[in-house]
Amino acid sequence: MQFSTLYDLFLDRTSGSLRDKVYLRHKPDRQQPYSSISFSTFGESVYRAASALQKIGLAADDRIAILSESRPEWLVVDHAAIMLRAITVPMF
Repeated sequence: MQFSTLYDLFLDRTSGSLRDKVYLRHKPDRQQPYSSISFSTFGESVYRAASALQKIGLAADDRIAILSESRPEWLVVDHAAIMLRAITVPMF
């Protein structure tokens, strides 16, 4: 299957055959074991974040800075901005 945008690929993976597969593994902190996030759980988080960003006025071609450590929430906000066709500016 061919996709025309990253968003199309994202929709397919989070609601299709991979929905229950592991999307990413992360370690909340050094004392805890790794935790897994499925494609569907990640997709739901992205949809909620996109809705919240849209409610505060983020729109296509707007820029949004992300200042964060490497963590799942960074990816959620980045994907949410992509959904809204906004531009992310990472601040490492």
